[in-house]
Amino acid sequence: MIKFILTISIIMFFSHEAKTESKDEKIKIKEIISDFTSPETNESFSFSPNGNLVSYTVFNGFNYNFIIYDVEKKISTIVKTNYGAKNDTSLHWIGSKSFIIQSISPYNVHLKKYSVHTGDKLTIEKTNLISDYFIIDGLPLLEDTIIVGKHSDGNGINTFKLQLSESNLKKQLTPKSRTNRSVENYDGWLFNSNGAIKVTYRNSANGSSLKINDNGRWKEVFEEKESSIHPISISNNGDTLYLLKTKDKKSSLLTYDFIKKTFNEHSYQIKQHNPSGFVTNKSTGELYALTYIYNGQKRYEFINDLAKKLHDDIREKIKETSFYIVDSTKKGNRHIIYAFDSNNAGEYYLYNSENKALTLLNYRKPSVSKYKLKKSVVIKNQSIDGLTIESYLTPSTFGYNSSPLVVLPHGGPIGIRDFNYYDEEVHLLSQIGYSVLQTNYRGSSGFGKEFLLAGKKQWGRLIEQDILSATNHAVNTFTIPKDKVCIYGASYGGYSALMSVIMYPGIFQCAISYAGVTDLTLLYTEYEYHKNSELENFYKEFIGDPNIEWLTLLNNSPTRNINSLNAPVFIAHGAKDDIVDMEHFFRLEYLLEKNNKKFLSHLFKNEEHSINYINNKNIFYMKMYNFLQNSINK
Repeated sequence: MIKFILTISIIMFFSHEAKTESKDEKIKIKEIISDFTSPETNESFSFSPNGNLVSYTVFNGFNYNFIIYDVEKKISTIVKTNYGAKNDTSLHWIGSKSFIIQSISPYNVHLKKYSVHTGDKLTIEKTNLISDYFIIDGLPLLEDTIIVGKHSDGNGINTFKLQLSESNLKKQLTPKSRTNRSVENYDGWLFNSNGAIKVTYRNSANGSSLKINDNGRWKEVFEEKESSIHPISISNNGDTLYLLKTKDKKSSLLTYDFIKKTFNEHSYQIKQHNPSGFVTNKSTGELYALTYIYNGQKRYEFINDLAKKLHDDIREKIKETSFYIVDSTKKGNRHIIYAFDSNNAGEYYLYNSENKALTLLNYRKPSVSKYKLKKSVVIKNQSIDGLTIESYLTPSTFGYNSSPLVVLPHGGPIGIRDFNYYDEEVHLLSQIGYSVLQTNYRGSSGFGKEFLLAGKKQWGRLIEQDILSATNHAVNTFTIPKDKVCIYGASYGGYSALMSVIMYPGIFQCAISYAGVTDLTLLYTEYEYHKNSELENFYKEFIGDPNIEWLTLLNNSPTRNINSLNAPVFIAHGAKDDIVDMEHFFRLEYLLEKNNKKFLSHLFKNEEHSINYINNKNIFYMKMYNFLQNSINK
């Protein structure tokens, strides 16, 4: 009851100083927040094997449903499910007119088969398949045949090849039917176009290993220390394996000839030595492009001229935004294109390479398609020790010069990064009048191992220096008002926001934290820390060893520096958070009240480490808007 009264009293305090707004302005702000937090999403577009049907996922905030669209007849139907947000739900084509919907929950897995009947309208027939097994490969080129897996007691995965046309599926799921016997604990497997397991591999700190299935016997054909190996694909004729080898920070393409049993250097020499993905030809299985991240966005490095020509032809149709090919038909005449950018929430197109026609299929986020979004700029600066920091600055709808700035550090901090894509929070803030700065500080992924490891034990230290340097660079370069800068983040970002406003009071005029760590020493009292040795070792290596660095951990905690906190703060937390315990919230809230600090607090009783419920999102962002208006936009 005390906390409830406290929250109300602080809200009243800020409301008393609120900037005067008309009723219409408030209605407009609520509409913007509602549109940008709308859960309605269209994604996961794919072709049936013959390319006549397109499927995609529709999430309405409650359930995942699927649209099946006939490309020739231009008719569609919806497949409704009762799978909600906590289920990992996906569609896998297993034939030209059949697919499986897989739903993975924290407790079980369900597979259901659907058959499509075409005519004047599309009709769907459903068949329940199996539970507790998940799809590893849908083998779309083989009718009614899939590869499934199940976690074994020994922490590995058992794989099975299922012929769905057979009446008794359980007979195909016996221990003797396992297709990956003796290699269950490897990192992954590759299957040829007939569903036969051919390759398995493993990467560890000691090096890499690759095994080939030679007539039922596993033979190790590659083993090397201080390197990693990643099989990419097997040609559809079954003769060639394409793989990527990385050693000494350099990547190279290799091929393995199953007939001659020899490795060869691929004829193409990689220009970008840190590829993030691969694109293969659906009809042949051959590798035709690498992907990499440049300035926060996916880019292509083409291996053959035909793939590059296709990309150039599409570029003639889509001139002002980034795009990539989501899926192609086996024949290669139709392609699903995803267009995106920092100011584009996503558009899916159907492209016909024969007549070069481009047709809009749908928007990824229909509720924001009516808004004119601002494009971000990539900025780079040198931090205090000379390390290069990459950031993305998105202007408000009113431009840089007259708009306050919200600095938005990402969570993590290790192994996470921001991309230069559409971001819900960024553009919500932009539309309500705030420019936004996202910074990939040291410890972020995607900038090399040395950059990532530079984030070790830098909570409240060099990471915050990186964010400070990027903020100063953005403010000075784009003439952003220096007295109108706030910092907001969640999880580690929430911790960073609180520490930044403590460490640099002349730079940041307010801070907002959701699920932020407020006392570093609390992390070492959690049950998971003492139960999970990997987590314990990670905390000691990347945050600090409490046995010898306890005082440092205390000194780098917001709760320890409450006397240096003189700017208004807004803290919020989920009562069901099992990552950052809500004790972090309560400790800081208590100290803020005890020391008569300006603050706003809110505890969401039904939320976890992130805000998932739409009503709660709307409450949170409306509170954030009012807090920002009172703090830096008076």
